Amino acid sequence: MNPARTKPSEPRPRSPEQELFETQQRLKALLEALPVGVHFSDDATCQRISGNAATLAQFDATPEDNISVSAPDPGAAGRHTKYISGGRVLREFELPFQSAVAENRIIPSVELEIELPNGRRWIAEASGAPIHDTHGKVVGGVAVTLDITERKRVEEALRRSERLELEQEEVARLNTRMIEAQEKERSRIARELHDDICQRLAMLCIQLDRIARTVPVLPDQDEPGRSMSEHLGDIKKASKLGKEITGSIQALSHELHSPQLDYLGVVASVGSFCREVAEQHGVEINFTNIDVPPFLPSEVSICIFRVVQETLRNAITHSGVKSFNVCLRGGAEGAIVLQVSDEGVGFDSRVVAAKGGLGLVSLQERLHLVKGTFTIESNPDQGTMITARIPVATLSEP
Repeated sequence: MNPARTKPSEPRPRSPEQELFETQQRLKALLEALPVGVHFSDDATCQRISGNAATLAQFDATPEDNISVSAPDPGAAGRHTKYISGGRVLREFELPFQSAVAENRIIPSVELEIELPNGRRWIAEASGAPIHDTHGKVVGGVAVTLDITERKRVEEALRRSERLELEQEEVARLNTRMIEAQEKERSRIARELHDDICQRLAMLCIQLDRIARTVPVLPDQDEPGRSMSEHLGDIKKASKLGKEITGSIQALSHELHSPQLDYLGVVASVGSFCREVAEQHGVEINFTNIDVPPFLPSEVSICIFRVVQETLRNAITHSGVKSFNVCLRGGAEGAIVLQVSDEGVGFDSRVVAAKGGLGLVSLQERLHLVKGTFTIESNPDQGTMITARIPVATLSEP
């Protein structure tokens, strides 16, 4: 026979007072655990306001402190706290807590800058509501304050970042327009030099040559101290000088704007430029190209051509050597890569990068417009290599 099972004892009924106490304890624990400040006033005058742990932390207060701006004690912490909105210190009746009690309505969230007696400032998102008795009479109030200082700081940082980004975009647009205007002006000047001035100089040289051929049959002018052969020599010298000037202007015209860029592409233009510079300065320039796409956008071609111009000019002027390498390649690296190098005297690349001369800044701006990068590798007595890299993603067939 199984022993008789004992029934579990029924829970003892709780008194209304005990239930009320437990409910109050739960509410108190909840308020203390909240990460937002909760303020209470147990009278309609709001002369004493206390709060939970978050409130005390926000106001640098202790449980004994009265944080009400309406406190009767002039030395109370709340009397020396300032609430600021729109650069103006608010009066008592303008605050969410006091307004909610005085006007018997819920005050929606407002942003306030709060300055504590110790000088610390923070930004609060505050709201208030009245507390009623069983007859609907206002007997106190409650307010909630959320510290949004860090959020506002992040928002301001984002706004500054956005403004800076917009400014940078505007600068980039201005730089683009400026470079485009420069290239148009270079092209115009180059055409005028080549099509007008060079043609006039060529005609002048032809006329001088014609005069030189007819001088022997002309009667002697009997100029004292000069023979006819000396006159002829002067004319030939003038013709030779005119031809040299014509050649220099043509070279300058090509440097300002290479017509080959428009018709033959960047590889042919860079190769032709290297040959011209080598002949002009009496140096050796080894140009190689590997897997360069046949079609490049005009802005990319012009950018590459200008980088070659500037880097070769600097290398010839400062390297102290007579041999240079120019390599243009594309393909597997995912970019068009230009390298200009020499084995000259070199320099401290960190110093040059820090100084950022106008030529270097101009190249960096040009490359930035086509999403390119620019690096300098150099040390004293160890030569120099300058690398420009333009992502293939920016390339497309015209």
